[in-house]
Amino acid sequence: MDQHTRYPSAASRRLLPITAFLAAALLILSAPAAAQLSKVGEVFLDPADSARGVSVELPYAYVGLFTDGIQKKVDLTVPTLPSLVTTFNPAFGDEWAENFVYNGKLICGHRFGGLNLWDVTGAPAVLDTASTTYHFDGLDVHNPPGEEFLVYSEHNASSAPAGIRVYDILGGSLTYASDDLLGSNLRDGRFLIVTRDGWVYQLDGGAGSTRPLTLNIYDLDDPYAPVSYPQFDMGNAVGSYAGLTDLELDPFVHQVLYAACGFDGLRSIDISVRSAPVVVDTIGAPGFYVRELSFLENSVYLIASVLLPSGQWRFRVLNCTIPTAPVVVGGWLGDPNYVIHDLRATWLTGPAVLVAGQNSLGQASLQVWM
Repeated sequence: MDQHTRYPSAASRRLLPITAFLAAALLILSAPAAAQLSKVGEVFLDPADSARGVSVELPYAYVGLFTDGIQKKVDLTVPTLPSLVTTFNPAFGDEWAENFVYNGKLICGHRFGGLNLWDVTGAPAVLDTASTTYHFDGLDVHNPPGEEFLVYSEHNASSAPAGIRVYDILGGSLTYASDDLLGSNLRDGRFLIVTRDGWVYQLDGGAGSTRPLTLNIYDLDDPYAPVSYPQFDMGNAVGSYAGLTDLELDPFVHQVLYAACGFDGLRSIDISVRSAPVVVDTIGAPGFYVRELSFLENSVYLIASVLLPSGQWRFRVLNCTIPTAPVVVGGWLGDPNYVIHDLRATWLTGPAVLVAGQNSLGQASLQVWM
């Protein structure tokens, strides 16, 4: 899901207690209208494709399509009339899941190997590419003061080593910095997210999806020498998580991790002790497949997409005022028979959710809900 709401790194690695998180959350605009959204606009992007990932750097959204990884730049200046600005096609082929935009740079990983870095401050222009092995999803940026590192999730394909790779992107190139990989089906990189103090949490589906989803943990205090910790068992029962997972962090002090675990539901995980997570709550299971997550910036509202037992996709709003115990607010949102592949909460002229996917006619589109 990404491109999720990202926050600058703190100069200090000191952490606040969860009670401080709660106090801060209650002072922030909570935007109760977020639970009462309606579709206000839609832009159709391809007559026979699927929109797989959406990222935002206002006033633009960037939507990645599955076929050949084609990227679409969409103007959101008028939310009721989102409009296509331009189309560009990074190298390497299809985009299985998310793209990611950060400080005017768009990054996309491609399923059968390949990583792209583009300048999108004006007309999109390629900056660099890098060869990789295999990728479902998992891109985030770690930005300690004066530095900028991309963390890339390498998937296990044919028992190839998997885990994370780190690239220095401050100078506008994909400069290899380090990696932390294991072979022999011991690790299988899926979606990942980085805390502001440099800890990486990565969902691990098991090579070939033969074991339940777990959590890989890395300390990126030194981006040139990551330190990995034992996998964390979240208590999941289901495998087969390829490209269908997501992670989010509480947006204030990054002490609670939210993991979309498919039919195992939404896990709330206390990470106040970074190397020793604790599952504190689960909602949505069984029967409901929880997939994409995105926080509405400057609020306690988390948006989650859900596959219903009927086979239809919807999304819900959750109030995370108590970060370890999300509460569903409002009703089911979304179009019938629209397949949701990604969503992004943002602020346009009010709280908004961008929904990327494919309609019943097989058309790729981006919807705006406000």
